[in-house]
Amino acid sequence: MKGFLAHRNYHLEFLAGLCITLSAGMGGCTSLKVETNHSKKADFTKIRSYSWVPGEAKMSGVYPERVEIVAPTIKSAIEKELAAKGIKKITTGAPDILVAFHAAAYTKEIVDWEWEDESPQKKHYRKGTLFVDLIDPKSKIVLWWGIAELTKSGARPSEDDVIKLIQESIMEMFQKYPPR
Repeated sequence: MKGFLAHRNYHLEFLAGLCITLSAGMGGCTSLKVETNHSKKADFTKIRSYSWVPGEAKMSGVYPERVEIVAPTIKSAIEKELAAKGIKKITTGAPDILVAFHAAAYTKEIVDWEWEDESPQKKHYRKGTLFVDLIDPKSKIVLWWGIAELTKSGARPSEDDVIKLIQESIMEMFQKYPPR
């Protein structure tokens, strides 16, 4: 999976500080950005089937109690979008693409100067990124990828808010598939 790993490292370095917080919610200040890109050499008209990359998805920094909600929600939302595009999941045989995702989130603390009492105040916000990759199973090169990024401040969201945010992010991502 050389191409996949090179792609992942490139994006983790290039997009440091950009994000989608899968543990962030609807209250407070929220900024969502979704981007996609693809290999110019890929023929997306031939993609009719997929399988998941074997193993567990990476879930870096997601609140431990939310991993059991986040991972299946991401997987389900991706499956729904691929099905809507006419791409079928297969469990036997050779798929046209492999699908993988990685979610990363972290909390950052900033010091903000409060002018009223002239003292520094600590404020926290969540940042994170959700990567979705469609990979050529033969070459292991990423053919298409989507990145949902969010910065969130404010109260910790409910589980329902987390689910809605994941679904919205993935739906927006796949509005740009196949590339035109």
